[in-house]
Amino acid sequence: ALYTWAAAMNGAASTTNNPSGIQGVCPTGWHLPSDAEWTELENYLADNGYNYDGTTGGGRDKIAKAMADSSGWNSSSSTGAVGNTDYPTYRNKSGFTALPGGNRYDNGSFNGIGNYGYWWSATESAAAGAWSRLMGYADSSVSRLGHYKERGFSVRCLRD
Repeated sequence: ALYTWAAAMNGAASTTNNPSGIQGVCPTGWHLPSDAEWTELENYLADNGYNYDGTTGGGRDKIAKAMADSSGWNSSSSTGAVGNTDYPTYRNKSGFTALPGGNRYDNGSFNGIGNYGYWWSATESAAAGAWSRLMGYADSSVSRLGHYKERGFSVRCLRD
């Protein structure tokens, strides 16, 4: 499913806490991650052998392949990209199993299935926006972007 930020938050206010404490649309015992929780995950993966090329460090620069499922992504020839079949032992090494659900624009149109996956955080980036994460089929990185809250993105729930 794709959610607006308001729908994902289910009436809760923005938070920078880690853990967020925001249940949102998640089931009981689970919560939406804050921007800080996303950053913690990215740094952990990069620092603990999940970069596609076996290096360490670099934050979110080389971890997308280790977070992405092996199916659903369009093909890419970019080195270390989610849609490239190179470095097969790193494919979904983290068990995150990211899928390219695309997004819904604020005008109601849909875009990017097979190309991109977007996930909300529980943290505002501005009055009209919230922090999200993006993975693309031709990229090896996970991007941190502020998007308008009216857009439709996926969510990832974390166990409390």
